[in-house]
Amino acid sequence: MLIRQVWPVKQLLRSSTQANVWPKLAELMPDSLRILMYHRVCDPDASDFFGMKANVSATPSAFAAQIEYLSSHYNFIALDDCLAWIYDGQPLPPRSIMITFDDGYRDNLTEAAPVLASRKIPFILFPALGYLEDQRVFLWDGVAEAFRNSPIKSASLPKLGQREWSKEGMDERVAQEWLRAISPLPESARSTAINNLSDILKFDILAKPPAGTHLTWAELQEMTRLGCTMGAHTITHPMMVNMPPDEAAHEIESSKEALEKKLGTEVSSFAFPFGRLSDYDSAYIPLLIRSGLKIAFRSTGAINFANEARRNPYEIRRRCIGRFASLDEVAVATSGASRIWEH
Repeated sequence: MLIRQVWPVKQLLRSSTQANVWPKLAELMPDSLRILMYHRVCDPDASDFFGMKANVSATPSAFAAQIEYLSSHYNFIALDDCLAWIYDGQPLPPRSIMITFDDGYRDNLTEAAPVLASRKIPFILFPALGYLEDQRVFLWDGVAEAFRNSPIKSASLPKLGQREWSKEGMDERVAQEWLRAISPLPESARSTAINNLSDILKFDILAKPPAGTHLTWAELQEMTRLGCTMGAHTITHPMMVNMPPDEAAHEIESSKEALEKKLGTEVSSFAFPFGRLSDYDSAYIPLLIRSGLKIAFRSTGAINFANEARRNPYEIRRRCIGRFASLDEVAVATSGASRIWEH
């Protein structure tokens, strides 16, 4: 996840974690907040798994181990605590941390929420509303399934050229490469590329996912009872770069308003889809402010310091946890050490 996993480095990380070096380092960063970002919590090797394996943040056992470690060394806070820290200057506990989830997969409820609820840990979910009730498939999941299940194992692919993916693991690697290749394209060109790929692979990339892949509105309600605060994450999960302002405003405002109407609660937070600095345009921040949102999150960076969070509460940093992150790597990332090389 952060550091190349060669043997001496792994040993150093392990011994440092066992000696509680990382929480002690966090103590040296007062008036700061660290935020972790998860997507899916499930077993990507299960026989009934659907979607992009790389989108899995942790298996259920790994997630439970991470939360157990964090519970021993950090203080979990809720979104309201974060807002009071930013807008009212309220102090945070030492080594403060927040837990967030993006997109709205059902395993957030079945696997992650019980672990957090058992410890009374608050968390935030940013669901992309157009995918609730399994109305549609996330593109990365559809593409991964297409490469995994297609009878075609070698082809000249739109925007990529000739590729072969018959060896184990190559299907998802090529799927990710293809997704990166089409990500900068305008919507019309991307739609054409998706249709062409469906024809080549003889697989309907945009077919609806299996029932129960995504959360339902009723399950969102259930999550709020387990300590979850809902945040806006658009309707269709677009990359918010070069979008016409009226389209961007619709994605932002409609997602906020729908959550508030359906769940009967105020929505004050927003997470940029994808969320890397190259995936959104800060020019859209005035649209967030106009809609009444008080805070927005990106998906890169490490910890947040008070002065920068108060100066710009619409690009708050989160650390994305990846599928292969060891507990030691999570310990390093959470401490804030990665701020040295992550900006």
